[in-house]
Amino acid sequence: MRKIKQTFTFVLMTILFFMMLYHPESAKADSFGSFSVKAIIPENQINKNLSYFDLRLSPLETQTIQILVTNSSKEPIVAHLALNAAATGSNGVIIYSRSDIRDESLITSIDDVAKLETPEVEVAAESSVYVNIDIQMPEDSFDGVILGGIVVTANPEKKETATDESTQSVQIVNEYAYTIGLKISENDNYVKPNLNLTSIQPELVNYHTSIIAGIQNDQPIIMSQMSISGEIYTQNASELLYEAALNPASMAPNSTLGFVIDCGNQTLEPGIYRLKLKALWENDEWEWDQEFKITATEASLINEEAVGQVSNTNHSYWLIVLLIIFLIAAIAIIAYLIGRKRRQKKDSRSNDRR
Repeated sequence: MRKIKQTFTFVLMTILFFMMLYHPESAKADSFGSFSVKAIIPENQINKNLSYFDLRLSPLETQTIQILVTNSSKEPIVAHLALNAAATGSNGVIIYSRSDIRDESLITSIDDVAKLETPEVEVAAESSVYVNIDIQMPEDSFDGVILGGIVVTANPEKKETATDESTQSVQIVNEYAYTIGLKISENDNYVKPNLNLTSIQPELVNYHTSIIAGIQNDQPIIMSQMSISGEIYTQNASELLYEAALNPASMAPNSTLGFVIDCGNQTLEPGIYRLKLKALWENDEWEWDQEFKITATEASLINEEAVGQVSNTNHSYWLIVLLIIFLIAAIAIIAYLIGRKRRQKKDSRSNDRR
């Protein structure tokens, strides 16, 4: 029985070891608790219950607004600031994380009217620092909204980091980010919504062959609670090949959503296809029915990368399969040892009777 217990203990410890490898993030202890950012809401805020800026200004008006960066840890931090125009992520969420996206329909961006006092500020341990953002409205009036985000990232105070020349490894420092929205308007005039289908392209998304449809909101309005659905057919629309939907979805003003239709990593074949796309928002509806072509070169490049890569999902799948096989084998070994022990006892009793 001692051998059986040792075997069972070994199996259990091995399974726990693999589970720890499968969930490496469980050991992470960092949190946002020591770093926070707060908007100092001004008098011209439209809704003072909001935690982000929603300002009403006039042409040529100037204003300075503030955010408060707080460091509650016992070590100094360096906060890095950026002011980014709002964009739309492929999952139908408004994002502020990129500064290199500017839609061709955007006339006045947030960084055209607002400027950060500084791109970087040091915050001492257990203290706070105010950071100014200066706003200068353009001369020409506009309807709709200008939307952006003040992105603040923080990491420990800059220090010299040793580099192991033999392995060329460097220390990785975690960064934490907060975003405070900044919305500016001049009036409540109605703006008629409009969407455009700007592109249809085959691409590789998360190692999956996909078709991406570019849907552009070319008006300075926020479109939330949208419903978008798309279907890919053969050229004569006789066979449905792939489909996708987003509900609900949101779009930032003057931005383009890359609507992804996942092809399930199936091999893309060159040829002509048909996209049927529908978008709904409040009382407005848009529909498109458009042919597009996948060239032999596009198909070859995407298929080669899709087939040649192994995704994290596949890693997880095979790890689970191996764990199950290992567990079954361990149970079989334990059952065999128990059975052998019982047979030995039975044989021993038989010999004693003789």
